[in-house]
Amino acid sequence: MTENIRKLLGEKSRELRKQSKLTQQDVAEKLGVRQADISAFESKGEVIGSVERINGLFNLYGYELAITEKKLR
Repeated sequence: MTENIRKLLGEKSRELRKQSKLTQQDVAEKLGVRQADISAFESKGEVIGSVERINGLFNLYGYELAITEKKLR
């Protein structure tokens, strides 16, 4: 995953978490990670694990990530 995509996902995650009225600690406990990991993901786009874990994060907010593969040429 490129850095820009990770940062965008982190920013969107923060927005959705706040809309859901959850704290970073709430989310960390539900995902089985540290609060610091959630903070780093939201602020810098640092990786919190596999694509499945990131999808699990968005599932908490009622969203599912869709990743498609498309050959350009």
